[in-house]
Amino acid sequence: MQQFNADLVSICSHKFHGPKGAAALYVRSPLLPDPIIFGGGHENERRAGTENVAGIIGFVEALERFVPKPVFDRDKIAPLRSSVNQACGQHAGRSVCGRS
Repeated sequence: MQQFNADLVSICSHKFHGPKGAAALYVRSPLLPDPIIFGGGHENERRAGTENVAGIIGFVEALERFVPKPVFDRDKIAPLRSSVNQACGQHAGRSVCGRS
């Protein structure tokens, strides 16, 4: 996203054969858009309502099929992953979840 100098980027799953209505929104860190629908305090008070779990799963599945090759080389990212895991492990009560 840095190369485009974008503050907001939306990704719609139907553009790569995913379900309609499922999407992702990239928000640059210091930007805090005002919510347009008020209700539950999801996503740091940015979104109201319940997640569309089936849509999210379809979005991820379609994205994995559309982009079969990882963007980053696993060997190049391994040292970064290791240093992040070590840094997180130094804080009491913290743990790292995800694939190894």
